[in-house]
Amino acid sequence: MTHRSAWRWVVILVVGCVEGFSPPDGTTRLNPPPVYGDLWRAVESCSGWSGDIALVRWYLVPGERFSCNGAFCNGLWESPHNIYLSDVAAHDLDGDNYFTVRHEILHELVRQPGHPPVFSQCHLLRPGRTG
Repeated sequence: MTHRSAWRWVVILVVGCVEGFSPPDGTTRLNPPPVYGDLWRAVESCSGWSGDIALVRWYLVPGERFSCNGAFCNGLWESPHNIYLSDVAAHDLDGDNYFTVRHEILHELVRQPGHPPVFSQCHLLRPGRTG
């Protein structure tokens, strides 16, 4: 990562923390399908972190991506236990083995924004892609 791109991510994260997130119109609660429990356990196993899936409030945002903190996202974790997923990501309509769901689960487990090394360890980073 270049120095300039590192600063870009710092600015995005800081602005995101200051602005807060307002869910887009049409956002609804999501009753997670049973596969999310399997994904949760897989992410716990890979990361060495653990948590309680029952604490998570899941939300479905219509469409492929949504505006979040100055970017376009497929998913977003928000403290304390909220996960927002685009319709495409929530239902794995792009066939990526629920990448976004697993990515946001890892945020819930580590309980922080940003991407500490465990995201690379679990192969849950996509270069050049936001959200």
